[in-house]
Amino acid sequence: MNKDYKKTRYILGKGCSISHTSGKSAGKSTLSFSHYTTDCMFYYFIKGNGNIKIEGRNYDIDAGDIIMVNPSEQYMCKISDNTFHERLVLRVNYDVLKNFSEDAKELILPFYERKKGSGNKIYAKTAEELGIKKLLEEIFELSAKNTPSKNVLAICKSIELLSAILKGISANERNSENENPLISKVLVFLNGHFCENISISLIASKFNIDKSYLSHLFKECVGVSVWNYVIYKRLNFFNDLICKNYSIDEAYLAVGFQNYSNFFRLYKKYMKMTPSEFKKRNCG
Repeated sequence: MNKDYKKTRYILGKGCSISHTSGKSAGKSTLSFSHYTTDCMFYYFIKGNGNIKIEGRNYDIDAGDIIMVNPSEQYMCKISDNTFHERLVLRVNYDVLKNFSEDAKELILPFYERKKGSGNKIYAKTAEELGIKKLLEEIFELSAKNTPSKNVLAICKSIELLSAILKGISANERNSENENPLISKVLVFLNGHFCENISISLIASKFNIDKSYLSHLFKECVGVSVWNYVIYKRLNFFNDLICKNYSIDEAYLAVGFQNYSNFFRLYKKYMKMTPSEFKKRNCG
């Protein structure tokens, strides 16, 4: 987080939280690329503009736009230099629906199953027409109140919001922007083989392209190098496995690491915690 930014976050209950962030950007990334979350995240950009790369697709961001990110999607956001920026972020996962009927899960399942890098943006006009912006603002206002019923009301509004956003996804299904066909194919390949012993040379050979050019193009489109992308995918899959009762040793080998000390070093660097700490916090 840029030190010039201010952030307020409210936990609405298990499976749901909302935060408000504002400040002046120096053009650096303000949204973490290497993140792990079981949540679906909905970014409402109130002020400022910039762009966000999600799984090889580049979306321009303007005030009023909504950006959705799945738990397994990689993304990199850059806000325009020296501009004031403000956003609301709602985080929701399956737990928020546990007290509702089974049918309610249909409201969030599409967010988890949505194709990576596809349909992430709802344009400001659509968000306005469907009441998405108004609902997000109401959720934040409720969260800030000091009343006994605020969390229940905010969660009910969040469920209403999921329904509105699903309509927004349908309206904007074809509005993914600036996709590079080659990098799209490379990403499909990487997502199917990131646990294997792959290299930039192997990928370049498979797609009949110069490896230096591939490295440059991949970073330009995705925001990070091929190797960093692979590491991120492996670490997120590792997290999934240990939450499914794999041991740490079983999991790090299963996702393609051969050496524990190297895996441990990378895990701490990217996840900002140890594997044991992650398991304790997230796999209860």
